[in-house]
Amino acid sequence: MLSLPDSSVKTASTIGDVILSPRLTLKSVLYVPDFKHNLLSVSKVIDDLRLVATFDYNRCVLQDPITKACLADEAKAGSLYRLQTEDNKVNTGVTVAESRTYFTGHTITAGRGTIIKDVEDIHLVHVRLGHSSMLKMCHMDNIRLKSNSNFICETCQMAKFHRLPFTQSDSIASLPFELVHMDLWGPYKTLDITGASYFLTVVDDHTRFTWVYLIQNKMQVRNCVKNFFAYVQTIGEIVDPSRTRS
Repeated sequence: MLSLPDSSVKTASTIGDVILSPRLTLKSVLYVPDFKHNLLSVSKVIDDLRLVATFDYNRCVLQDPITKACLADEAKAGSLYRLQTEDNKVNTGVTVAESRTYFTGHTITAGRGTIIKDVEDIHLVHVRLGHSSMLKMCHMDNIRLKSNSNFICETCQMAKFHRLPFTQSDSIASLPFELVHMDLWGPYKTLDITGASYFLTVVDDHTRFTWVYLIQNKMQVRNCVKNFFAYVQTIGEIVDPSRTRS
């Protein structure tokens, strides 16, 4: 039984699934003989099928959340949206459903008999899709990947490489302040309570003691270094500028 906004009650005679397109199937659809039009609940569709709905002033688009493929386009008609699946939309005389694309080994068969056989052409499609993974490519607009064991993208492989770690250094200065390391970091988007967005760190190589100076701009680094040298001299040590690493 269905209760309508006008307080009337209608009876659904059948419940079942409706296939709107190969990629869009509605579950548990109620058939009401008294209805003259088909009504679709957007909230029910996106909850059941886990889709993304985007509305603007004259249309609604249903998309796959992973591939962003458009599954349905609903044009606004009055106060409602009229559903039209992407598989039934005409594009240059060929429906999307007819323009199937397959990956069979290293062969792509597209609509109108276009066949791509070479690995270089497969790579071209891969590059034009932004180096998308084959796992995602097989979900895009009827692209079906049968085998990709021999396909290797050198750019993707190089992008996943990690630089070898630096060798562990066992060199330690023999005296305090014989060698110091300095590093400037910043700027950071959030200022501290003093308005500083940079900080200068000074590390003594022998003791590993660390000093941190909060500064507002790079022009203050020179004064910080001069003040640090003056501080070291007050405790009876001398910093060799030639032994300062930054």
